[in-house]
Amino acid sequence: MKSARITGPNEPLVLIETETPHPKDNQVLVKVKAVGVCHSDLHLWE
Repeated sequence: MKSARITGPNEPLVLIETETPHPKDNQVLVKVKAVGVCHSDLHLWE
């Protein structure tokens, strides 16, 4: 699966391929189709 990560301070947001996790008992795996970023969070990140 693809994930977007910031790997450290002052590092860019990067898309990486990661292994799909396997849920354990009493856990679920949720498929996300879209996400949003709050404008104020974007300013904090910049």
